[in-house]
Amino acid sequence: MTDADVDRVVLVGFMGAGKSAVADRLAARLDWTAVDTDRLIEAEVGRSIPTIFAKDGEAYFREVERRVVAEALGSRQVVVATGGGWAGRPDWLDDIPPRSLTVWLDVSTETALERVGPDPRDRPLLATEEGRREADRRHEGRRASYALADLRVDTNVPTVDDVSARILEVLAESS
Repeated sequence: MTDADVDRVVLVGFMGAGKSAVADRLAARLDWTAVDTDRLIEAEVGRSIPTIFAKDGEAYFREVERRVVAEALGSRQVVVATGGGWAGRPDWLDDIPPRSLTVWLDVSTETALERVGPDPRDRPLLATEEGRREADRRHEGRRASYALADLRVDTNVPTVDDVSARILEVLAESS
């Protein structure tokens, strides 16, 4: 792959889809930088995402998220793992610079919830049955926006290596 081709990969999808793990593995294979926007938000605000939601609200979180993602997308040779809600809005593609490959890591709600678990410290809403139903509603509501990505990769069964290899195949085809 040359500089004239894709110089950033943007991973979108629901929580538990594997965005962070795939970003790390794919970046290592490309010799690029992996950026996890949720980690950047926590570092910038100085609190965990559940605490940000609880103390400051979702609107504040989304404001910080949009700024952090924009900064990450300004970099080249980067694999960006976005938060599950960032690409849930229909206009998210407006934020994507040229020479980017957007990849929807598609996971079922059931698999996502199994992966993230109901630990109330990390995901307090998932500790209740109502919270799990709300997660399913949010996931279903975001699917159409996620589907706007250039590439869809099912992450229900494949390993992180399998998913990374599929994205590398697409990158090789585009060069």
